[in-house]
Amino acid sequence: MLLLAGTVRAASPPLAQLLSIPVFAVAVAMACLVARRAVPRLGRGVLLVAQATLLFLVLTLALQPREQSVVAAMAAVGAMAFQNAFIQVSLHVSWSTSVMTGNVVTAIGALVQILGPPSGTREESLHKLRVTTPLILGFMAGCLVGATVASRLGPWAWGIPAALSVVAAGTGARAPGPRPEQSQADRDVARENGFR
Repeated sequence: MLLLAGTVRAASPPLAQLLSIPVFAVAVAMACLVARRAVPRLGRGVLLVAQATLLFLVLTLALQPREQSVVAAMAAVGAMAFQNAFIQVSLHVSWSTSVMTGNVVTAIGALVQILGPPSGTREESLHKLRVTTPLILGFMAGCLVGATVASRLGPWAWGIPAALSVVAAGTGARAPGPRPEQSQADRDVARENGFR
């Protein structure tokens, strides 16, 4: 969005913005290939270790005396790509970890339906509001905590997601594969896409 807005205004977008989408796409493709080729039980761990490695690279670059913001930003973009790919290809679900705009639209639309004239969709709107409100509040709380920590710790703040990703890699690598109660349709889709 920011990239396109800058382009429309005929401004020259920063290099990191120009590279972010292609780097994200390449990193997702790499993550999918890694997951596809990995031993089923290790596929999760490999993606999480890659994410942790990229986050430690961001931390290392952020602590350098020379400005290396573009490389650090691309490493962060790669880490986000591996995280999203992990959820999609290892857990075989599509949680909305990076589509907060859609959650906000869903919540506001549901609220308008609830506060407006009575309609047959009131129960559905209440359900949507109950589902999206915790996601929005959690996202806002995470942003507030992240901004506070970043303002207090500076570049060292990157150590927190890096450390948490190591914990995730340690626990995710030992987690069992898809649950037996996973629907046959979900297993078929995963198999068709080349994922184990």
